[in-house]
Amino acid sequence: MLVTDLDGTLLGGDPLWRRVFYRWLVERRERVLHIFCTGRQLSSIASLLIDDAAFGLAHPHLVIGDVGCTVACGISLKTVPGMVDPIDARWKGLPERLLPLLEALPGVASQPISTERRLAYTLDGEAIDWQRLVALEAHGVDCLVSDNRYLDVLPAGVNNGSTLLTLLQWLEIDPERVVTAGDTLNDLAMFETGLAGVMVGNAEQALREKVSCLPRTYRARAEGCAGIVEGLRHFGFGHLLSVSQASPCEAWETLSPAALVGQPAPVPGGPWYGPWPGPGADLPARDGADSGPADRAAPRHSPGPRTHSDRG
Repeated sequence: MLVTDLDGTLLGGDPLWRRVFYRWLVERRERVLHIFCTGRQLSSIASLLIDDAAFGLAHPHLVIGDVGCTVACGISLKTVPGMVDPIDARWKGLPERLLPLLEALPGVASQPISTERRLAYTLDGEAIDWQRLVALEAHGVDCLVSDNRYLDVLPAGVNNGSTLLTLLQWLEIDPERVVTAGDTLNDLAMFETGLAGVMVGNAEQALREKVSCLPRTYRARAEGCAGIVEGLRHFGFGHLLSVSQASPCEAWETLSPAALVGQPAPVPGGPWYGPWPGPGADLPARDGADSGPADRAAPRHSPGPRTHSDRG
């Protein structure tokens, strides 16, 4: 099972690596159970899958969304009652008590962006009254701040990590067969489960500081998808990366994650842009090697500001 954050992780890194990795996920779909684990809402995930379909991003098998408060089928994006109902029960009655308190809290946006088994807000890290924010947890919630600008108020004990562990038990999956990957504090709870974790090379500094004492979290040098591949190899799953000669994924052997660290992204119109050339075709290579078609720029999700619903 491969459990990946979205923004900065599955959607991060070099465009060529993303193309290759997305193709590999499709080819290994019957052997690798792929789960999105994200702060995004289901509506945001649905838009992403439409927008990036032509780029090669396929539906996962399952989705853990809303920072662990939602579990859904990856194809239909319909919630899984057996997983969501217990979270709903813990959330019942909390919004009514908390909304007035949050509306009066300095530094928090006046209206929540999401109310789906959580309350999600944008945050002014300089104006927030941290003591009053912490005091809210006495009402049976956890307050999660990420990137010093996002606030999630969650049912106490519910997060990406706790929901993932419950899902593993529900599916009867051996934890030793699971690898997780992420890049922000939203992903810390996932790493704290003790499952094999990959912190990709472009992770935020706050997460780097937190995982320094977590021995099961591998600190990849490569960014985004290349970092995930680096982590899979580190944890002994490199054999899953081998594919048939007829597949574009044969580029695994010529693309080294370490070689991509610090490399600039391709420029529009350059040799690395363009759609998949089709089964059996060679991928473009660096250093003046032959290149494939070049007519489609890769969608960019990592750089620049992100809306709250589009993070994770």
